[in-house]
Amino acid sequence: MKSIHISQSADGSTKHVFKLEDDLLLEAVWIPLHPGVNLCLSCQIGCVNKCLHCATAGLPYKRDASCIEIQQQVHTLLSTHGNDGGKVHLLFMGMGEPMFNFDNVVGAIDALNADGTIPSCGSAIVSTSGVVPGINRLSTLGKRPALAVTIGAAPDVKRAQMIPLTKVYPLQMVIDACQQFQTKTGDRITFEVPLVGDFNSSPKDADSIASVLRGFDCEVVLIPFNPFASTILREPTTSQVEKFRDVLQGQGFRVNIVPSAGRDIQAGCGQLVAGATGNVARAKN
Repeated sequence: MKSIHISQSADGSTKHVFKLEDDLLLEAVWIPLHPGVNLCLSCQIGCVNKCLHCATAGLPYKRDASCIEIQQQVHTLLSTHGNDGGKVHLLFMGMGEPMFNFDNVVGAIDALNADGTIPSCGSAIVSTSGVVPGINRLSTLGKRPALAVTIGAAPDVKRAQMIPLTKVYPLQMVIDACQQFQTKTGDRITFEVPLVGDFNSSPKDADSIASVLRGFDCEVVLIPFNPFASTILREPTTSQVEKFRDVLQGQGFRVNIVPSAGRDIQAGCGQLVAGATGNVARAKN
């Protein structure tokens, strides 16, 4: 695996396009925290999920990234850019659904913990769109990454427009799995809400999310939608994001608004397309 293209963002983030041995491409992003770094990693080439808010959905699924390919993303980013004088955090929030590549993702996290790249398996966050068997399986691990679950919207009829996997794993099934996970592990869960302007960004939408998440020890992360070429979706306004936050905070939730790093180089959340100009993620000779 080799890096064939590097893009530098005005905010200091750097995106690499990696060419794999079979000429397929994937992307990973180095994000400085001053001190420390977040490494946004890809676990699949393409994605089985076809989430409305994600550019990777436009790519055909080719295969899973191997355990070694996941580790190579990390080692290349760190050898090229360093750790910004602090801890390394792994974010499985790039291309692909981590729970559909569970063994390779967890195997890579274990290996990177064993070799000292990360101080603990909890320094990694695995973000899922709601793959219930994966959530259940994660709860059985003695050493495990942190869990993040994309809620997106509620109820199911609305969430399914954004996250089609809802038709396989309805929201209540996902919530039940998260409750069982938290009861078994005691771990705090991060619930992610990609906010799309005039779709799931109203105070009423915030109330719906609050009713679903009530009772959890959790943090709710609001991620304003990042535009990409093929989308008709709109970014939320600052006012919409702040009012959404205020509704949740008013009901006792910990809420964090997380604007994406690297938006100007298409490295933000939901923008990774492996350097593809159409919907084919394969390197040219």
